[in-house]
Amino acid sequence: MTFEHIRRYVDDIVTVTEDNIMAAARLLAANPKSVAEPSGAVATAAWMFHRKSLPESKFTVAVISGGNIDPVLLKQFTLRTAEASRS
Repeated sequence: MTFEHIRRYVDDIVTVTEDNIMAAARLLAANPKSVAEPSGAVATAAWMFHRKSLPESKFTVAVISGGNIDPVLLKQFTLRTAEASRS
């Protein structure tokens, strides 16, 4: 995306932390159909942690991308999800 496109079409930018991104990636990894590498979970993190600052809408869409996740990281996510569900 070029800077000119951003100036024309983007109204605002929401920033998220690395911890926010990892939490979103963990949440998505709980469902095998929505696994995303951390960079692909940024939009989900923005919705999870900054929902109140986003414009009100009847529908929210977050693009989830990048199934190119490190297998070790994915295993960590799934182990944490399994442990949390047992608690």
